[in-house]
Amino acid sequence: MKNFELQAEFDEIIELPLRALPRSDFGASYPPLDLASWGLSMEDATALREFGIPVMEPQGGRHGVQLVGDVQKASAPEIRSAAGNAFRLGEYWGRSIGVLQGEGVVVAFPHSDDQTVSCVNSTTRKFVETSWRWCLARRTLKKMDDPDQLYDSLERFYDLACEVDTEVGESSKFNWWPGVVAGW
Repeated sequence: MKNFELQAEFDEIIELPLRALPRSDFGASYPPLDLASWGLSMEDATALREFGIPVMEPQGGRHGVQLVGDVQKASAPEIRSAAGNAFRLGEYWGRSIGVLQGEGVVVAFPHSDDQTVSCVNSTTRKFVETSWRWCLARRTLKKMDDPDQLYDSLERFYDLACEVDTEVGESSKFNWWPGVVAGW
């Protein structure tokens, strides 16, 4: 693909409504029908049911760093930590991703005690949208061979992540996405 075609593809991923983006190239993991015990807002529950959590690369891809949606089916939180009880959404960057019960906040729980819990998104809906857009954008970014185009596009994605969730930012407690984009 030529650079202008890649840019047009990337622009659509950034600009089109999530419903309009083709997601059939990726698998998704969906929640159980009954989310009452999760304590999510209607907006969060609707996004999770409609889109699910993407499976970017089965088993997380090389080095296990890509998002693998694996939404729990049990009605009780599977993740218990000092940060709170959470329902598992999947794995990402070697951590379990979960939504805090009754809050809708998405956090990344480390698999070892020497790391801290990371705040990912302030709501589940915002995590669903950002993760799907990243899943789609990453595929296009991998094809870009012009470094200026690539870094400009990464910066635009970072801006989008901050626009989707105004709580996200490098100096915020929700600094997960800046790290993902910078270390992609």
